[in-house]
Amino acid sequence: MAFMSQSVDPKTLIPLHGLVQIGSNGSRVYWGFRNVHWQIVRKFLLGAIIGGAIGALLPIHVEPKMIGLAIGLFLITTTWLPIERLIVKIAGPYWLLGALSTFTSLFVGVSGPLVHPILIRERNLNRHAFIATEASCAGLTHVAKFVVYSYWGFAISGYAAVLAVMILMTLMGAYIGGRVLHRVSERRFRLLIKVIVTVLGLKMLVDQMSF
Repeated sequence: MAFMSQSVDPKTLIPLHGLVQIGSNGSRVYWGFRNVHWQIVRKFLLGAIIGGAIGALLPIHVEPKMIGLAIGLFLITTTWLPIERLIVKIAGPYWLLGALSTFTSLFVGVSGPLVHPILIRERNLNRHAFIATEASCAGLTHVAKFVVYSYWGFAISGYAAVLAVMILMTLMGAYIGGRVLHRVSERRFRLLIKVIVTVLGLKMLVDQMSF
């Protein structure tokens, strides 16, 4: 999102980013299909449908300059604050997570900041299961987001070439990342994820405050 915002019209940034992420997440699901935790994904899918439907009926305008600030805050707070404690108290936490992340992504473009901090703390998911399951859930969010934006009138005509190149690059990245994943321990993997997400969040906040 941060990179694309430098060259893409804010009005098309969110749906275009969603299409690229469908390809990115789809490739990670393909490479790690055997490790997907389907019980989580099924619950998440129900929530994604609910969140997308609510968002479609309640269109909200978000100023382009607020996107970076919102994403940066999301990245940091959802990585370090125990937000999963608020969710697990409600029956069916993953359908709720699906609804919240899908609805939120309609207006700030991202779903990962809400999805992966919850999954990363699931002790029954090793690093391979985490990657595949998170990709499945995030992919469902982006599919729902694209459906809603299509309903709002977004058309992909004119973006086919750049989408093809970007999705191809995500396939290559997912393959390389999958190979590297075998060389990283569980402890280092979890710490590395948090550090990278935090640095990225701080970078986006600093960039936004420089306006």
